[in-house]
Amino acid sequence: MPKYFNVNEFYEQQEPTLLEMLYMIQATILSSDSQLQESVKYNTAFYTRKSWVCYIGKVRKKAGVEVCFYRGPMLSNEHGLLDKKDRAAIMGITFFDMADFLQKEAKFVEILQEALLLDDISLKSSAADILGGKYRGE
Repeated sequence: MPKYFNVNEFYEQQEPTLLEMLYMIQATILSSDSQLQESVKYNTAFYTRKSWVCYIGKVRKKAGVEVCFYRGPMLSNEHGLLDKKDRAAIMGITFFDMADFLQKEAKFVEILQEALLLDDISLKSSAADILGGKYRGE
């Protein structure tokens, strides 16, 4: 497996039949929030704001492209598109081809927005505020 030094290298060296869909996924993620930053971590494309929001998981010709969410188990998954795959803190949505992506795109955007809302919440301070009485009217 090649080592990627920047996001453009990562995308340019993926399966050619999946490139159009990968670029659509990238554009959808980046357009979901102007503060999202993309970078290469662990040899894949990561999208961060305050913390890790999502990353490109597996990219395989026959298995499609998986977008993984760092706080996946905390997402509502009301559409049932997120899959845990025996992972503790990660859940992902897989797109098999461009038609599949276009069919799921609106729901994917909803999942992204929910992940960004979670990123806005500082879990440590929220728990401290709740335990400290801020939300009990004290």
